[in-house]
Amino acid sequence: TAANNFTVARVRQDFANRSNVGAIVVNRSATGSLAADSDDNRSYAVDGRLGLGQQVTFSGFAAETQTPGIENNAHAYAGVADYNSERYRFGGGVSEVGPNFNPEVGFYARRGYRRVDGRFRTAFRPDNSWGIHELTPHASHYTIFNFHTGQQETQYTHLDSTIEWRNGARLATAFNMTKEGVLDPFEIFPGVDVPVDTYSHNEAQLRFNTNRGAPLSFEIRAVAGGFFGGERVQVGPQVNMRVGETLNAELGWDRNDITLPSGAFVTNLARARVN
Repeated sequence: TAANNFTVARVRQDFANRSNVGAIVVNRSATGSLAADSDDNRSYAVDGRLGLGQQVTFSGFAAETQTPGIENNAHAYAGVADYNSERYRFGGGVSEVGPNFNPEVGFYARRGYRRVDGRFRTAFRPDNSWGIHELTPHASHYTIFNFHTGQQETQYTHLDSTIEWRNGARLATAFNMTKEGVLDPFEIFPGVDVPVDTYSHNEAQLRFNTNRGAPLSFEIRAVAGGFFGGERVQVGPQVNMRVGETLNAELGWDRNDITLPSGAFVTNLARARVN
């Protein structure tokens, strides 16, 4: 394996009212007797944020990568606008990642898409209503389009209403509308395949937890609805333990009961964590 030199250089300037501007350069260059010709990769990006008053911010970045043999569609950018006040929070953004965007020093989870998203949240604190501390209805949505064809690959709309009591308990009920375009068939479970198609489904979601600040707390998450042309029921209970400020432990279990046109299966995942 060839030796490599790595460089990361970052500069940023802060301004008044939460504003800033910055730039970054990331470089990898193979060196030594085992290095091939033109074995290097570079990433360049500029980013910034503009604050208007105490509630409004605009932020974004633009990036480009340089890889030998790749000439076009090696860019990425995003722009986001947000409004935040004590009662309301809403915002939205757009982003695009070219199919040849290639930051070799690091990673990027998904390439070749355009994305549009939005979100809204409000909060109410009743004076005295069954011990309720806060009500927070909120909604979010995003759609991802294929970079070349414009085909809608993924869509997710989340409508949620959360209740938090003064004793620390919290209940959230949600309704999700999902759409997934499968471009290549894949095996989701041994002997169970998901074919190429566009899958549109609805699902209900429930989350509840007791006071997480207590020495012992309990939470559960449940989802039921459509899944790749079939149905899914997911249940995930969890127990948490706290000993003072130094020891935290949790024990959880996730069970997925899935029925698809090509077969049915159940998955179980147990989790244990100690800090």
